Amino acid sequence: MNGKASSALFDAEIYKVTFSTERRREIKSYALFLSGNELICDQEIDALKECLGIALTGDGSQFEILDYQTDFTIQFDQENSSFVESDGVEKGLIIFKK
Repeated sequence: MNGKASSALFDAEIYKVTFSTERRREIKSYALFLSGNELICDQEIDALKECLGIALTGDGSQFEILDYQTDFTIQFDQENSSFVESDGVEKGLIIFKK
């Protein structure tokens, strides 16, 4: 809320996570809308795997990439989400290289 993380509001927050790949100059993306306390549904997991070849499991507060077929990025919604800045995360963007 107002640019600050709040544990009280975390359970109610829904945020957007966009997965993107680029093959032969064609960019494909798939967005998930996640909440911190719910598992990612099987239909969304299957759709992400079919669309981009990315397999994952978990929930909105912690998900794990199980497998992927090509390089991809994960972009966390910067406007409506709090995310951790670290050596591997800059402005909500994480890059996976195969």
